[in-house]
Amino acid sequence: MEGLTIHEAAETTGWSPRMLRYIERIGLIEPPRSPAGYRIYGPAELQRLRTLRELLAEHEIGLGDVAFALRMRSDAE
Repeated sequence: MEGLTIHEAAETTGWSPRMLRYIERIGLIEPPRSPAGYRIYGPAELQRLRTLRELLAEHEIGLGDVAFALRMRSDAE
């Protein structure tokens, strides 16, 4: 499996490892795991994190707001 570790992804995207874990916990991203259980951030996950950062800055909203919207969309289905 090829990709970045959580610390490398944090360094690349500007999020802290703690925030990346939080973003995963609230369901905004789901990085695949290595056979040893480590999170592996590939190009798709990194792009999603960058886009999320831009979205938050552009619309002045918080992660909780985005997570709530995602839950509402998922619950509607």
